[in-house]
Amino acid sequence: MIEFKDVSFQYEQGSSKGKIENINLTIHDGEVVLICGESGCGKTTLTRLINGLIPHYYEGTLTGQTIVEGVDVKNVSLYALSGVVGSVFQNPRTQFFHLDTTGEMAFNMENLNIPHDKMVERLKETAWKLDIQTLMDRDIFQLSGGEKQQIACGSVYASMPEVIVMDEPSMGLSPIYVNEIFDIIQEINKSGTTVLLVEQNAKKALSIANRAYVLETGDIVLSGDAKELMNDDSVKKAYLSE
Repeated sequence: MIEFKDVSFQYEQGSSKGKIENINLTIHDGEVVLICGESGCGKTTLTRLINGLIPHYYEGTLTGQTIVEGVDVKNVSLYALSGVVGSVFQNPRTQFFHLDTTGEMAFNMENLNIPHDKMVERLKETAWKLDIQTLMDRDIFQLSGGEKQQIACGSVYASMPEVIVMDEPSMGLSPIYVNEIFDIIQEINKSGTTVLLVEQNAKKALSIANRAYVLETGDIVLSGDAKELMNDDSVKKAYLSE
């Protein structure tokens, strides 16, 4: 479970962009939760609080508690959190460390000291489950943007985190690969993994989410069951346009 308890954060440079104020929300195990809103409203800040980039990388003024699986994020190291929380970013190239896809898929597991036999087994299982067998043993830089994002998702999922945060994973992809990424998110969630999804493609994201939160200038202005929000025309027009 993930809990935000009266969490506020202001980046060190003093800009109001991305700040959040008095956030209280709970994400239950096994849920897909959508966070949406205008650019700069604080969506990415929420993901950074969960994966520990705030406060361990991005500095600023932080109050309140972010509790992930019973632990206050500010009291544990990024390394310790990496075994619990995985992250998929908008641009997969920013998180690649290998030139080949199979090496990249194994990278997180190597960092977590997972035994070799278990890694081999997990790679096969992940490739089959996410339907990315044809992307294995390939030159990463010969892949399309959508294929790179599929490998990024697979690399994170292969290490078996309890939570995965995804920050605009379908941004800039063709419709075919948007569908592929959302299929992958659903498969990841079927295994019981909790997914926090930041997305501009609200209609598509709502179709797979359990709940949704809408942010405006750092505040939650709307929340509810994803299917109910998806079927509310006034809500979609005001907050959830694609």
